[in-house]
Amino acid sequence: MKQINLSETMIKKAKLRLESSPYAKQFKFDQTHSPGLIVKGLFKSEKDLVLLSTKDNRYYILPINSTTSTIQTKPEKKPELKINLIKISDLDYDDRIFIPMKTGQAIDYMFSSEGGIYPATNYMVIGDPGIGKSTQTLDILAQITKLDPTKKVLFISGEMNQIDMYGYVKRYPAFGQIPTLFLCDYLDDNQKEVIEQTFNQGWDLILIDSFIEVQESVQASTGMTRTQAEKWMIDQMVHNNKGHNKDNRFTSFLAIQQVTKGGNFVGSNKLKHNTTGMIELRYSSEFSGDRYAKVTKNRRGFKYEKIFFSLDNTEYVEYDQKRIDRDEEIKHRLEKEKQLLLSDEEKFNRIFGLNAQLETVE
Repeated sequence: MKQINLSETMIKKAKLRLESSPYAKQFKFDQTHSPGLIVKGLFKSEKDLVLLSTKDNRYYILPINSTTSTIQTKPEKKPELKINLIKISDLDYDDRIFIPMKTGQAIDYMFSSEGGIYPATNYMVIGDPGIGKSTQTLDILAQITKLDPTKKVLFISGEMNQIDMYGYVKRYPAFGQIPTLFLCDYLDDNQKEVIEQTFNQGWDLILIDSFIEVQESVQASTGMTRTQAEKWMIDQMVHNNKGHNKDNRFTSFLAIQQVTKGGNFVGSNKLKHNTTGMIELRYSSEFSGDRYAKVTKNRRGFKYEKIFFSLDNTEYVEYDQKRIDRDEEIKHRLEKEKQLLLSDEEKFNRIFGLNAQLETVE
């Protein structure tokens, strides 16, 4: 392998990467040296730096174009894939998982057929800009604790600061009682650790506004890639879904998420698979200025597919129950008419079939 001259900047970056690598952590080095490892030579091979150590006289490859701090010492043996087949009859879950949290509002029946948000579930909320995603989801938290003060709810704000929220609460006083984690207060800290410690306190329902903002904050403070940060967030949600926190609460999550210009959901397949349901907030094209919530996916079922709501009230979100009742009535009428048509068609077929038989006999 041919040795070449490398710039001081490149050597410095290589040494810093090596110093924080898994290899360097395996041995005790003289910390007065940088990177604490005596390097006999630095070589360049295409996209890699190859370092020859006098410690054990071995070569170590350092990817110079990689954002990771991993050094390949030797190919790792791929662990054998273990398939675990499960019989649901063998499982046993805590009864608390099957008691939904209710707001006492029509929105309950968008989260489940029985009404309410079940523990250990994850919902994504997407919608048009300015539609009221933060207001509606915060109102859900406020109404749940109003009906049941034993429920612990948390708001994680990746966008607003304390002053923004203070002004917000002027209009909706009930939001002032919701414990809030402002991530902008921890810009100089490891936000991954901040979130982990907060989650571990144990919560029944956590609202994240927004998922992508929190994800990017974790990226910036840890050096994770976008994919790594998303995976970490999903793992944290699942971890707390299972009650792995100080209070053993089976945490549910409401996460506001961004959409593309085409209105499509932003996120990986893993995020989609770990989402119980998705609710869209949209402006009506039929009635100017009207807002509605619509279920586009829900594994727990739903009673109302679409609900119109208003933010005109200064204390809470109002749902148009009259319109809901009217829509339900129309739906039942259409179903009855459908059944009548099917019944008439069946009678017609019977008569027609009988006449055909008589004609055959003649």
